[in-house]
Amino acid sequence: MFWSLLKICRKLEVYSTRTDQAWMFRVKCINRLLPTLERKKLYARTHYSEIKCRKCKIETETMEHLTECSLDQVKWKSIEKDVLEKVIREMKESTQEKMSTGLLNGILKWEEENTSQSRARRKRFMRGIITQEIRENLRAEGILRKEATELLAILWNKWIDAFYEEIWKPRCQTTSEWEKKEGLEKKEKSRRKKYKRKTTQKQKQEGKDNQEQRKRILEERKGEEEKLREIGLEEVVK
Repeated sequence: MFWSLLKICRKLEVYSTRTDQAWMFRVKCINRLLPTLERKKLYARTHYSEIKCRKCKIETETMEHLTECSLDQVKWKSIEKDVLEKVIREMKESTQEKMSTGLLNGILKWEEENTSQSRARRKRFMRGIITQEIRENLRAEGILRKEATELLAILWNKWIDAFYEEIWKPRCQTTSEWEKKEGLEKKEKSRRKKYKRKTTQKQKQEGKDNQEQRKRILEERKGEEEKLREIGLEEVVK
């Protein structure tokens, strides 16, 4: 089911730089590769001694924490309410006749969830995991299998877009400002420069030889072109 959702989501997008970035974000979410402070510490242990969430400043900033930070819970409810409305608007007409916002909310049971259930479900959603129970509930309401898959694809697509725009982007801005203040941005660049691949003397010499060879080839071609022009002019004069 996961791959079916992913294929349909890909078809829903028109290719552009923005959609390309959005799909990279999805891939990182699915594979748990978002550059959170927890992950950054793996590559720069000495620089990132402090890896607590820059919003609540209580819990470690892991990928899972992005969906359960106490300061974002009200925002999440607003986000998911908007997501459901967008999903209903983008459904096919045949599906809209069978589905309403209230009915979809009843099937998903988002409003009935307690805090721990919401957090657990958001963790799954972030990784692209939608339970089979939701699909079966849609089928029970008369939604065909293909329609149910397309509906869930739109749902996940809208949800992950909202996560990117409303949660991840503001988080990146806050973290970037904190890194600049702590001087971590300069340290990170210094670390990358330090471990940058060194060019050996042999490789430098090979590079120079290649440049000289290209130069000789260009000069030979230029000489041949001049000879051809001269021959052409002589024939015209005759």
